[in-house]
Amino acid sequence: MQIVAGSARATRKANGLEEAECTFEVTGAPGSAGQLLEATQPLGSRHPYKPHLFMESQQLIYQAAGARLVCTYAGVTFEWLERPTYELVIGMQESPIETHPDFEDFAGKPSAPLNGALFINPETGLKTTSNTIGVFDSFLPYLTGGARNSKAGVEAYLDPTVVYRESMVSYTLPSASGFGQISGDVPGPGFRGSLGRRNWLYVGYTYRRRGAPQGLQSQVIYEVSKEWRLSGRAGWDDDIYQS
Repeated sequence: MQIVAGSARATRKANGLEEAECTFEVTGAPGSAGQLLEATQPLGSRHPYKPHLFMESQQLIYQAAGARLVCTYAGVTFEWLERPTYELVIGMQESPIETHPDFEDFAGKPSAPLNGALFINPETGLKTTSNTIGVFDSFLPYLTGGARNSKAGVEAYLDPTVVYRESMVSYTLPSASGFGQISGDVPGPGFRGSLGRRNWLYVGYTYRRRGAPQGLQSQVIYEVSKEWRLSGRAGWDDDIYQS
Protein backbone atom coordinates (compact mmCIF):
# COMPACT_ATOMS: atom_id res chain seq x y z
CA MET A 1 0.00 0.00 0.00
CA GLN A 2 1.25 3.49 -0.81
CA ILE A 3 0.10 7.09 -0.68
CA VAL A 4 -0.69 8.55 -4.08
CA ALA A 5 1.79 11.32 -4.80
CA GLY A 6 0.37 14.81 -4.25
CA SER A 7 -2.86 13.55 -2.65
CA ALA A 8 -2.02 14.38 0.98
CA ARG A 9 -3.04 17.94 1.78
CA ALA A 10 -4.47 19.86 4.72
CA THR A 11 -6.38 23.12 5.25
CA ARG A 12 -6.71 25.12 8.47
CA LYS A 13 -9.63 27.53 8.85
CA ALA A 14 -9.81 30.70 10.91
CA ASN A 15 -12.13 29.05 13.45
CA GLY A 16 -9.50 26.38 14.15
CA LEU A 17 -11.03 23.55 12.16
CA GLU A 18 -8.53 21.52 10.17
CA GLU A 19 -9.59 19.41 7.19
CA ALA A 20 -7.35 17.09 5.20
CA GLU A 21 -7.33 14.58 2.37
CA CYS A 22 -5.20 11.60 1.48
CA THR A 23 -5.47 8.86 -1.15
CA PHE A 24 -4.06 5.37 -0.68
CA GLU A 25 -3.42 2.87 -3.46
CA VAL A 26 -2.86 -0.86 -3.69
CA THR A 27 -2.06 -2.82 -6.86
CA GLY A 28 -3.37 -6.32 -7.60
CA ALA A 29 -6.83 -7.83 -7.99
CA PRO A 30 -9.37 -5.01 -7.46
CA GLY A 31 -11.49 -6.90 -4.93
CA SER A 32 -8.68 -7.99 -2.64
CA ALA A 33 -6.94 -4.62 -3.03
CA GLY A 34 -10.10 -2.85 -1.88
CA GLN A 35 -10.46 -5.18 1.12
CA LEU A 36 -6.87 -4.51 2.14
CA LEU A 37 -7.37 -0.75 1.94
CA GLU A 38 -10.52 -0.82 4.06
CA ALA A 39 -8.88 -3.10 6.62
CA THR A 40 -5.73 -1.01 7.02
CA GLN A 41 -7.38 2.45 6.79
CA PRO A 42 -10.69 2.22 8.72
CA LEU A 43 -12.94 5.18 9.51
CA GLY A 44 -11.55 6.99 12.54
CA SER A 45 -7.89 6.25 11.72
CA ARG A 46 -5.34 9.05 11.89
CA HIS A 47 -4.02 11.09 8.99
CA PRO A 48 -0.56 9.74 8.04
CA TYR A 49 1.16 13.14 8.49
CA LYS A 50 -1.20 14.90 10.92
CA PRO A 51 -2.06 12.45 13.71
CA HIS A 52 -4.48 14.87 15.41
CA LEU A 53 -6.81 14.60 12.40
CA PHE A 54 -9.13 11.62 12.10
CA MET A 55 -10.79 10.05 9.08
CA GLU A 56 -14.48 10.90 8.74
CA SER A 57 -15.23 9.66 5.21
CA GLN A 58 -13.74 7.44 2.53
CA GLN A 59 -14.45 6.57 -1.09
CA LEU A 60 -13.23 3.27 -2.51
CA ILE A 61 -12.40 3.30 -6.23
CA TYR A 62 -11.77 0.01 -8.01
CA GLN A 63 -9.27 0.16 -10.87
CA ALA A 64 -8.14 -2.23 -13.60
CA ALA A 65 -5.11 -3.30 -11.56
CA GLY A 66 -5.91 -2.52 -7.95
CA ALA A 67 -7.90 0.02 -5.93
CA ARG A 68 -7.70 3.51 -4.44
CA LEU A 69 -9.15 4.82 -1.19
CA VAL A 70 -9.87 8.56 -1.14
CA CYS A 71 -10.10 9.70 2.50
CA THR A 72 -11.07 12.93 4.25
CA TYR A 73 -10.07 13.91 7.77
CA ALA A 74 -11.03 16.54 10.33
CA GLY A 75 -9.76 17.73 13.67
CA VAL A 76 -8.33 20.69 15.53
CA THR A 77 -5.17 21.58 17.38
CA PHE A 78 -5.78 22.35 21.06
CA GLU A 79 -4.52 25.95 20.92
CA TRP A 80 -7.13 26.77 18.26
CA LEU A 81 -10.14 25.42 20.16
CA GLU A 82 -13.06 27.81 20.66
CA ARG A 83 -11.53 30.71 18.76
CA PRO A 84 -14.72 32.10 17.23
CA THR A 85 -15.24 33.73 13.87
CA TYR A 86 -18.13 36.08 13.16
CA GLU A 87 -20.48 36.68 10.26
CA LEU A 88 -22.93 39.54 9.73
CA VAL A 89 -25.66 39.27 7.08
CA ILE A 90 -27.73 42.37 6.30
CA GLY A 91 -30.73 42.28 3.98
CA MET A 92 -34.22 43.69 3.56
CA GLN A 93 -37.65 42.16 4.09
CA GLU A 94 -41.09 43.37 3.09
CA SER A 95 -43.58 44.19 5.85
CA PRO A 96 -47.18 45.53 5.68
CA ILE A 97 -47.21 49.31 5.62
CA GLU A 98 -49.55 49.46 8.62
CA THR A 99 -46.84 47.84 10.77
CA HIS A 100 -44.45 50.73 10.14
CA PRO A 101 -43.57 52.34 13.51
CA ASP A 102 -44.37 55.81 12.10
CA PHE A 103 -47.56 54.71 10.33
CA GLU A 104 -49.83 57.06 12.23
CA ASP A 105 -47.58 60.02 11.37
CA PHE A 106 -48.19 59.65 7.62
CA ALA A 107 -51.51 57.73 7.49
CA GLY A 108 -53.29 59.10 10.53
CA LYS A 109 -56.09 57.08 12.13
CA PRO A 110 -59.74 56.37 11.25
CA SER A 111 -61.00 59.52 12.95
CA ALA A 112 -58.34 61.71 11.31
CA PRO A 113 -56.86 60.04 8.19
CA LEU A 114 -53.87 61.55 6.35
CA ASN A 115 -52.64 61.29 2.76
CA GLY A 116 -55.80 59.62 1.50
CA ALA A 117 -55.63 56.69 3.94
CA LEU A 118 -58.82 54.64 3.93
CA PHE A 119 -59.90 52.79 7.07
CA ILE A 120 -62.75 50.26 6.99
CA ASN A 121 -64.91 48.18 9.27
CA PRO A 122 -63.58 44.65 8.67
CA GLU A 123 -67.04 43.14 9.25
CA THR A 124 -68.87 45.27 6.67
CA GLY A 125 -66.02 46.33 4.40
CA LEU A 126 -67.31 49.91 4.58
CA LYS A 127 -65.41 53.07 5.45
CA THR A 128 -65.36 53.96 9.13
CA THR A 129 -64.10 56.78 11.35
CA SER A 130 -64.09 54.61 14.48
CA ASN A 131 -60.65 54.27 16.02
CA THR A 132 -61.91 51.20 17.88
CA ILE A 133 -62.91 49.01 14.95
CA GLY A 134 -61.27 50.68 11.94
CA VAL A 135 -58.42 48.90 10.13
CA PHE A 136 -56.26 50.25 7.32
CA ASP A 137 -57.38 49.26 3.82
CA SER A 138 -55.41 51.35 1.32
CA PHE A 139 -54.27 54.78 0.22
CA LEU A 140 -56.82 56.28 -2.17
CA PRO A 141 -55.59 57.20 -5.68
CA TYR A 142 -56.74 60.83 -5.35
CA LEU A 143 -56.73 63.35 -2.51
CA THR A 144 -59.45 65.83 -1.65
CA GLY A 145 -59.53 68.36 -4.47
CA GLY A 146 -58.54 65.85 -7.15
CA ALA A 147 -54.76 65.85 -6.73
CA ARG A 148 -53.04 62.53 -7.36
CA ASN A 149 -51.96 60.76 -4.19
CA SER A 150 -48.22 59.99 -4.15
CA LYS A 151 -48.85 57.21 -1.65
CA ALA A 152 -51.52 55.47 -3.73
CA GLY A 153 -50.73 51.76 -4.08
CA VAL A 154 -48.29 51.69 -1.18
CA GLU A 155 -49.03 48.47 0.68
CA ALA A 156 -45.66 47.53 2.16
CA TYR A 157 -42.24 48.85 3.07
CA LEU A 158 -38.75 47.37 3.25
CA ASP A 159 -37.23 46.94 6.68
CA PRO A 160 -33.64 45.87 7.31
CA THR A 161 -32.99 42.32 8.49
CA VAL A 162 -29.75 41.63 10.32
CA VAL A 163 -28.46 38.16 11.22
CA TYR A 164 -25.33 37.74 13.32
CA ARG A 165 -23.49 34.42 13.67
CA GLU A 166 -20.70 33.21 15.91
CA SER A 167 -18.92 30.04 14.76
CA MET A 168 -16.30 27.94 16.50
CA VAL A 169 -14.93 24.44 16.90
CA SER A 170 -15.26 22.74 20.27
CA TYR A 171 -14.98 19.34 21.95
CA THR A 172 -18.31 20.03 23.67
CA LEU A 173 -21.69 21.36 22.64
CA PRO A 174 -22.93 24.71 23.97
CA SER A 175 -25.64 24.81 26.61
CA ALA A 176 -29.15 24.40 25.23
CA SER A 177 -30.39 27.47 27.09
CA GLY A 178 -31.09 31.10 26.32
CA PHE A 179 -33.12 30.49 23.16
CA GLY A 180 -35.65 33.22 22.53
CA GLN A 181 -34.01 35.63 24.95
CA ILE A 182 -33.55 39.34 24.23
CA SER A 183 -30.15 40.95 24.71
CA GLY A 184 -28.77 44.41 24.11
CA ASP A 185 -25.53 43.15 22.60
CA VAL A 186 -23.91 40.15 20.95
CA PRO A 187 -20.45 38.59 21.45
CA GLY A 188 -17.47 39.56 19.34
CA PRO A 189 -17.27 42.70 17.21
CA GLY A 190 -21.05 42.93 16.96
CA PHE A 191 -22.86 45.50 14.83
CA ARG A 192 -21.18 48.84 14.23
CA GLY A 193 -23.48 51.85 14.44
CA SER A 194 -26.39 53.03 16.56
CA LEU A 195 -29.11 50.48 17.26
CA GLY A 196 -31.63 52.92 18.71
CA ARG A 197 -34.41 50.85 20.30
CA ARG A 198 -33.45 47.76 18.32
CA ASN A 199 -32.08 44.79 20.22
CA TRP A 200 -31.03 41.19 19.61
CA LEU A 201 -32.85 37.88 19.92
CA TYR A 202 -30.89 34.66 20.38
CA VAL A 203 -32.58 32.26 17.97
CA GLY A 204 -30.46 29.17 18.63
CA TYR A 205 -27.54 27.22 17.25
CA THR A 206 -26.63 24.54 14.78
CA TYR A 207 -23.78 22.05 14.99
CA ARG A 208 -22.08 19.51 12.80
CA ARG A 209 -20.25 16.57 14.25
CA ARG A 210 -16.79 16.20 12.74
CA GLY A 211 -13.91 13.76 13.04
CA ALA A 212 -14.17 10.08 13.93
CA PRO A 213 -17.41 8.06 13.79
CA GLN A 214 -19.81 7.19 16.63
CA GLY A 215 -18.16 5.44 19.55
CA LEU A 216 -14.74 7.11 19.42
CA GLN A 217 -15.66 10.04 21.64
CA SER A 218 -12.07 11.20 22.22
CA GLN A 219 -11.76 11.82 18.49
CA VAL A 220 -14.97 13.84 18.01
CA ILE A 221 -15.25 17.60 17.62
CA TYR A 222 -18.20 19.89 16.88
CA GLU A 223 -18.45 22.75 14.42
CA VAL A 224 -20.91 25.07 16.18
CA SER A 225 -22.71 28.17 14.89
CA LYS A 226 -24.85 30.40 17.14
CA GLU A 227 -27.26 32.93 15.64
CA TRP A 228 -28.87 36.21 16.74
CA ARG A 229 -31.40 38.36 14.87
CA LEU A 230 -31.81 42.10 15.17
CA SER A 231 -35.27 43.44 15.92
CA GLY A 232 -37.24 46.10 14.11
CA ARG A 233 -37.15 49.75 15.16
CA ALA A 234 -39.27 49.21 18.27
CA GLY A 235 -37.24 46.27 19.63
CA TRP A 236 -38.39 42.74 20.35
CA ASP A 237 -41.64 42.60 22.32
CA ASP A 238 -40.69 41.58 25.86
CA ASP A 239 -44.25 40.40 26.48
CA ILE A 240 -43.58 37.68 23.89
CA TYR A 241 -39.86 37.04 24.31
CA GLN A 242 -37.71 36.77 27.42
CA SER A 243 -35.42 39.63 28.32
